[in-house]
Amino acid sequence: MLSKVLTSIFKKTSMMKVYAHCDGPCGVYDPASTRVAAEAVLSMTKKLIDLTPPSSTNSEEWSAYNNTFFKICSY
Repeated sequence: MLSKVLTSIFKKTSMMKVYAHCDGPCGVYDPASTRVAAEAVLSMTKKLIDLTPPSSTNSEEWSAYNNTFFKICSY
């Protein structure tokens, strides 16, 4: 039913194609904060890739690995 209602609305309204970009030259967005966030994601990703999971089934080793993994992700 919802699908039929939405289809009906879309058929009755004209759609216009619009374009946007992320740089925000109007000053609404602060590219510096975006850069800092991106650098944080890159740093966390590198740390997670470098983290080697234990080769054994030792639960203490896996607990330490998981704690380190989640500690990196929680920054």
